[in-house]
Amino acid sequence: MRLDYTYIFQILNFIVLFLVLRRYLFGPVKAYLERRERFIRERVLAAEADREHAARLRGEIESEISRAREKARGITDEARRASDQIRAEARKLATEEASLIMARAREEIGRERERALQDIRREAVDLSVAIASQAIHDALDAEGLRRLASRAAREIAGASPGGKVS
Repeated sequence: MRLDYTYIFQILNFIVLFLVLRRYLFGPVKAYLERRERFIRERVLAAEADREHAARLRGEIESEISRAREKARGITDEARRASDQIRAEARKLATEEASLIMARAREEIGRERERALQDIRREAVDLSVAIASQAIHDALDAEGLRRLASRAAREIAGASPGGKVS
């Protein structure tokens, strides 16, 4: 077997090419790939940190929302209680006012009834006097009036100091 120099040159060429590639290509490519791997690892870690932070914020926001809902529920309950209390007070005041108005009206009706009765009595007395006067006038003539006057005078003259008629 004979050694051919071309094989030796090819082997030497390959070794030189490998060393040149190793020095100028594999090193920079390897460094680039390492930088790229580190960048991706950092991005993955940052994404996980952001995801954890977002989950924490979401929990805080949900708790804030639930607290706000509870607070709103408390405010509406308080407003409902206050409106019920105001409504009850207004009803009570209206009832008291109505009772007061009814009492005043009853008093006024009583006073008006008394006035009306007094007016009726006065009118009845006036009417009775007018009727009696007319009846006496019609029943008594001049002679009857003289007899009535003399009888009244006798009774007055005959009255004792104690007020008795003799």
